[in-house]
Amino acid sequence: MADTDDTAPWNTLYRYWLDKHVDGRPPGRRDIDPPLEIPRLIKDLMLVEVSPDGFRYRLIGSTISGYMKVDVTGRLVAATEWTSDGVRSDWRRLLAAVSDSQKPQLIITKFPAAVQAYNHSLVLPLVGPNSRTEMLLIGIFSGGYIDPGTPIEGLDTREVTPPPPAT
Repeated sequence: MADTDDTAPWNTLYRYWLDKHVDGRPPGRRDIDPPLEIPRLIKDLMLVEVSPDGFRYRLIGSTISGYMKVDVTGRLVAATEWTSDGVRSDWRRLLAAVSDSQKPQLIITKFPAAVQAYNHSLVLPLVGPNSRTEMLLIGIFSGGYIDPGTPIEGLDTREVTPPPPAT
């Protein structure tokens, strides 16, 4: 299954983020350089700024932009129309949970049973010098065909924990 595969792209992004930790502290935006360090994932990444007025899309990879069918760069998450109100509300709650807890979350999109595809989103906190979450690094990885008109039935969330040390 794609969500537990060690070679899945979300797992590659997770391990990259873990490798950037210093003294158990999540990395900051200045500590990562995805275009140079994980260029094959760039099209599937987004950066969301944590700001006083809410979450704001700052960078959207080309694959994600294609799914959304609307340019959300610079816009508040709450002010976008890329999916239903309920899913957008769930998405904002998940972003807030990761921002507040600084614990990564893997989000599995629920589609109608007839859809033979998957969509996994990994949300990772990036902290500032004050140790507060300033941005969220998000990878969205899909497989199979998802028609742009396919309704999203909901989001399942799983906390992601570091893998056990190699023995």
